[in-house]
Amino acid sequence: MHSRAGPRSHHPEAPIVLCGDLNQLPDQDLVERTGPTQIVYQPTRGDNILDKVYVSDPHLFTSVHIVASIVKSDHRAVVAYAKPSQRVLTKTTDRCTFRPKTPNQHALFLQHIAANEENSTDTAIALPTNALAEYDSFYSTVMNLLDKFYPCTL
Repeated sequence: MHSRAGPRSHHPEAPIVLCGDLNQLPDQDLVERTGPTQIVYQPTRGDNILDKVYVSDPHLFTSVHIVASIVKSDHRAVVAYAKPSQRVLTKTTDRCTFRPKTPNQHALFLQHIAANEENSTDTAIALPTNALAEYDSFYSTVMNLLDKFYPCTL
């Protein structure tokens, strides 16, 4: 008769970590049957500790933090660090501008370009005498057109 050993018998010292939203699993039953230690001591949803981390070695994680979740959730996130040098970063909010583009804006821009092209009588191409000044003039013209036809919004 052959006995088949499980993966735990090959690595008896390997740490075990069980974590998640374990509010339906009574702590006492889990601890009595398998012996892990629960390392989350702060509430993760309202006043309750629903998101838990059970470990076979209570010294496996040196730091456990409860932080606001980055996804839309009424649960807070559990962050466990194995090294003491880690720190919790605070969230920051940045406001960025962008230029919305609509078919109407495109049409108005194209009308403006077509009208200015017809009114242009200078057909000769002159070699630039000051490349930097020409570039600055071009850049200024382009930015003015963008601001006029595609204004920035927050």
